[in-house]
Amino acid sequence: MAQKTANGTFTGVTAGAILPGHTPASTLMMATGDAMDNIFDVMVGWPSGLDTSAPIAEASYRCEGFNVPQAKTNTHNVTWHGVTVKKVSSGIKLDREQKLKFRYDANYALYMRFKAWKRITGDVNTSGVANTESALGWFAVVAPGQEYNSQSFYNMITSNTDDSGDNIMINDMQNIRLLYWILNSAQVIDVGTPQFKNQGDGKEMWYEVSFIYGDMADPFESATKAS
Repeated sequence: MAQKTANGTFTGVTAGAILPGHTPASTLMMATGDAMDNIFDVMVGWPSGLDTSAPIAEASYRCEGFNVPQAKTNTHNVTWHGVTVKKVSSGIKLDREQKLKFRYDANYALYMRFKAWKRITGDVNTSGVANTESALGWFAVVAPGQEYNSQSFYNMITSNTDDSGDNIMINDMQNIRLLYWILNSAQVIDVGTPQFKNQGDGKEMWYEVSFIYGDMADPFESATKAS
């Protein structure tokens, strides 16, 4: 039988046993809340060579999702006496080209914003191309970094708004640690085109935005941290 000692530890507890007063169900219910894959915002930093009056929130609620790029440390093989082992190399493997999928709006407003960004780097009508700093922007995904409840959110009627007047859920969370994954020095290189059809029921349309980027800030790496 389990006995609680003066220093708060238990004796007579076998491996895998549940502590007295705790059942598997209560242990699970009292455990830390799980991170959820649908509580996030996507944010876009438009390049300086582009009018930045586009709604900020629209890029978030029209985005299908955001897969954070994975940076992997390179390795190499070394061999001696017939034994081969892997050792860390002086390099990081990171795919610096990404795609995001967005839902068209009826006015094509957000779509035109991405097309305008793409035109800075290449315009099919003029055959003009460019690789200028004015084409650089950024993409980011933001998510809560700790537990929250319904009182963690501002009332939407009185909540703060960003410069464009759009409510961003992440900006409306009170006293919550936030995690930012930022893809910086980004350039849009391709924007999908509408696909129409005659047959079947009408459905919402989607397009992909392909972009390249230079630097990545990860909240779990030493050079950056959560706010």
